[in-house]
Amino acid sequence: MKKFVEKKCRLSHEDMSVLDISIVEKATASSVEKTLLIVAEKAGTPVQIVSDKGSSIKKGVADFIGRNSGARHTYDATHKAAILMKHHLKNDSRWKALTKKMWMAKRDILFTPLGFMVPPKPKDKARWLNLDIYMNWLGKALDFRKRKVDAGGAKLFDEKLGWIGEFAGSLPEWRSMLDMLDLMKGEIKKNGLRKDTPMRFEKLSSGIVLSTKRLRTLKKEIMDYIEVETAGIGDDQILLGSSDIIESVFGRYKGFSGKTPMKEVGRAVLAIPVFTGKFDAAEVRTAMESVPAKDVDDWLRQNIGESFLSKRKRAFSLINTNFKNSSVKLFPENLRKVASF
Repeated sequence: MKKFVEKKCRLSHEDMSVLDISIVEKATASSVEKTLLIVAEKAGTPVQIVSDKGSSIKKGVADFIGRNSGARHTYDATHKAAILMKHHLKNDSRWKALTKKMWMAKRDILFTPLGFMVPPKPKDKARWLNLDIYMNWLGKALDFRKRKVDAGGAKLFDEKLGWIGEFAGSLPEWRSMLDMLDLMKGEIKKNGLRKDTPMRFEKLSSGIVLSTKRLRTLKKEIMDYIEVETAGIGDDQILLGSSDIIESVFGRYKGFSGKTPMKEVGRAVLAIPVFTGKFDAAEVRTAMESVPAKDVDDWLRQNIGESFLSKRKRAFSLINTNFKNSSVKLFPENLRKVASF
């Protein structure tokens, strides 16, 4: 927390430290609490725990805090923003119609002269975290059609993408919703959670016209969230309000582990601590001399088990066949050498 304040809330991978790596088939409240207890034993009771407050994490953290009352659980601003958007748009018939038409349009225009206008593919995961790409596309597509387009191009556009005009009236409200949430996230990520964060957000968002009931409701929900997360913060205290830096470390790990033949959490997970520090040759040598390979193998066996790739090799291994009594004619020895058999 001291480093967080000293760096004015701008954290990098090198500012992180891996205190424990716990691999479970499915996270439960019990497994979350167990991991937090292990971490607390190593490093002391945490000042703050930042998470997306998924059900298992929320219960596990609450049980842990019941044993360690000094900790504070904060709802990550990025995930909170996504949940708020999901709450307002999940059952919005016009939003569902837009995403469906975008999906169909991608297939319809990809291999046509309009291929350069192809809309982004709706995501299965983290869809509520990335709504800006859909709205940006819709806004730019609407602007493009308003500009002067040759007759042939205009005809094709109207044939394939003429439906975008149906959503022109909804875009301002959707855009204002995203703008408010972006202001909330930006303030919390850049300046942390402070006693005056509610006032700072109010000032930042004052220029957004709350022209609909939904916008007024969203503004209140954001203010309620900020007030809950800043309750009890001292005058000079600054707390972390986003777990983006942790997500970034995991993103780097996924990029690294993506090079492996099978998509799984394997031994590459032990590379995560490498992403969060700067090491010189002396430190690498010390680590290699002080940590036996057997200890690493034991950890992998206890926490990960046999890898998918190893299981696949065993399952698909070829059975040795005895050709002595086979009717297949064998290569002469000289031809075997030439063919490198």
